[in-house]
Amino acid sequence: MVTDLRSIPVGWAVSTQLKHLTYVNNTVMHMDASNSGAIAPISGTSPFDVVSGTYTGNHDHVRNVRGGYTFEIHTEGVRTGESGTTGKYIMYRPDNTTSGMSGTDIPVGGNVVDAGITFNFANVLHADNDMYFADVDALHMFDRAAGSGLPGIATNTKFQPGNITAGSTSVLTGVTAGNDNDDVDEHGSSAIISEVLPIMTAVNGAGKGEFTIAIGLESGLDPNSTASANFTAAIVVTVS
Repeated sequence: MVTDLRSIPVGWAVSTQLKHLTYVNNTVMHMDASNSGAIAPISGTSPFDVVSGTYTGNHDHVRNVRGGYTFEIHTEGVRTGESGTTGKYIMYRPDNTTSGMSGTDIPVGGNVVDAGITFNFANVLHADNDMYFADVDALHMFDRAAGSGLPGIATNTKFQPGNITAGSTSVLTGVTAGNDNDDVDEHGSSAIISEVLPIMTAVNGAGKGEFTIAIGLESGLDPNSTASANFTAAIVVTVS
């Protein structure tokens, strides 16, 4: 809904951009190298103080262990500059790349940030060969051109502004809905947000009063492309 009560209308525009459906599992799994490699949810002292954020990485569903992030302790120790021996980790990302097989120091304060996700190592002893798993995923919601340097993806996401309803004292003349878009593309070479999608526009001299519009959004998703989970997405709305 747009309400413009200015005495002299100068027009306005409302548009939106979509973001992908993303998922972060708050339960970190643990493979204890000293316990026959058993994998279970973390209990007691967690190796991470914080796992938070919105995953903004590759959306090709390339899988490694558990389909998310894997941290393998390369060198036993704790966070850099905290106490004792400095610990080192190897990070395996969802797109099947790594942070370096020779190990990376756990930083002061513990924060490791990658593709929008923050992992904060706790100030505890991390043992050689222990592994921690943090599931993340994202469902690509709009088309990506192969020219972005990544494989092209076609999702056939449909964005469909409906009819505009004007308030009892408002005039629809000069106020129009955006066009249907059955092929929503990514924003440039971005992997995290769509192109700008016009919702409703009023030309100069129009748009005074109250105007309401319903939006239709549809996308086909492959139910076999990801595990069952609760995904969330953001919609960015711009009024100018």
